[in-house]
Amino acid sequence: MQLPVNLATLAQACHPRSLPLPLDRWLQSSFDLLLLASAMREEGYLPAALSLWAVENPMLAPVDRLQQKADAGAEVVLTQPPLLWERTAAWAEEAAARRVSDHVKVGWGQAGQAIVCAGE
Repeated sequence: MQLPVNLATLAQACHPRSLPLPLDRWLQSSFDLLLLASAMREEGYLPAALSLWAVENPMLAPVDRLQQKADAGAEVVLTQPPLLWERTAAWAEEAAARRVSDHVKVGWGQAGQAIVCAGE
């Protein structure tokens, strides 16, 4: 059985702490969801052309999290808007130096839009 593409949109931005307790005990991490979606796509439960997206905050998270998401199957990672430019630039430089952006497209969030700037 193949699921409709719109059902494959995984809402990763919903933080467990924002949900009523005890739901946070049953929620999977974004890494788990990416691995699951990758496996479902490989097994034919999701369309092969489905692109797996994730989100990241370069102002708070280390580049290791971006690498983990790429390793888990993310093909596109949309970031928070670069409000702290120096921190965001350092994050992007580290991602480029570690060649993480060679394997995943990174888009910068900007007023409801994404501008893909790496890995194109």
